[in-house]
Amino acid sequence: MYSKQLLHWILESGEDDEIQLADIYYFVQEDEEPEEDLAERTIEVTVQLTKDGVIIPGDMVDYEFTPWTVDSDTAERRIREGAHHALREAGRFLPGDVCWFRTHNYEG
Repeated sequence: MYSKQLLHWILESGEDDEIQLADIYYFVQEDEEPEEDLAERTIEVTVQLTKDGVIIPGDMVDYEFTPWTVDSDTAERRIREGAHHALREAGRFLPGDVCWFRTHNYEG
């Protein structure tokens, strides 16, 4: 699960712009104990936020957000696989890794 504070930060950040896995990592880092595996926790939080409909995964195509048109199981698999690939390649999450996310309260 995730805290109300973490949810607030994500919703606030996503009001006017898409967010990225690197953003979610930052929020998790601010919200969690430093001893926890923050990368894995970020993946779990991201998957849960997606399942809960708080964030919508998608790609940026010609500077426009395009939501994924896959079922929730496929979205979860893509997020997990993409995040682990990013960690293997760079050791951290970089801007644009895996996909972009739009919050359900986006007003951009």
